[in-house]
Amino acid sequence: MGKQSDLQDKDSYDAKVLKDYEEVWNSFRMLADIRFKLLALVPTVSAVAFVFITSQGLHNQPDAILGLSVGGFLVTLGIAVYNQRNSQLMSALRQRGCALEKKLNFPLGGQFSQRPDPIKFVPSGRDFGGIEGTHDLGLALIYSVVVASWVFFIMHSLSFLLLLNDAQLVSLAGHGVIDALVGLVTVIIAATFFTYMRRIDNAAAKSARAQYAKAQYANLRDAGEESQ
Repeated sequence: MGKQSDLQDKDSYDAKVLKDYEEVWNSFRMLADIRFKLLALVPTVSAVAFVFITSQGLHNQPDAILGLSVGGFLVTLGIAVYNQRNSQLMSALRQRGCALEKKLNFPLGGQFSQRPDPIKFVPSGRDFGGIEGTHDLGLALIYSVVVASWVFFIMHSLSFLLLLNDAQLVSLAGHGVIDALVGLVTVIIAATFFTYMRRIDNAAAKSARAQYAKAQYANLRDAGEESQ
């Protein structure tokens, strides 16, 4: 009876672990699906808006273009923030999935623990933690470019509005100074936003690993207490 009871308890435990693993995988797949739907939507809609803006001429309706650009910037920024939270949840699910795969003892490993290492394009550094060929790198590049593009149109619209009432700015614009400043600020915004997203990605990954290690320690401690 004792052995049969132990076997039933083990089967029940394995069933619970497997159910948990299935839920983790479904949640991970759902978040990945949302991420790439947004990835397809944001650049496409933004590109259409950029074509529309340039076809109208930046100097024809600078106030309307400014309003559209500010709206596009805020929407893109909001989606980028949502994506960062999505990435944080995916990192946590990945760590949990790895832990469950160890408990399930899959013969060939699992989908979380057997993922190939990303290719390193730049060695590890203090700020970036190394630039690797990951999904997060691609997302950071794309969102940085889109956000910076909206900033470009915002600044161009503002410059045209200011040119209407300032003869000195008109002179600077004639020498290309305004365009150079707008381009420089756009590049700085893109680089800053890219760095910001990479730091958040690295922090989320470190947090997920720390939570996993804490949970593992708690499990070992509880097991030790039960054995005593």
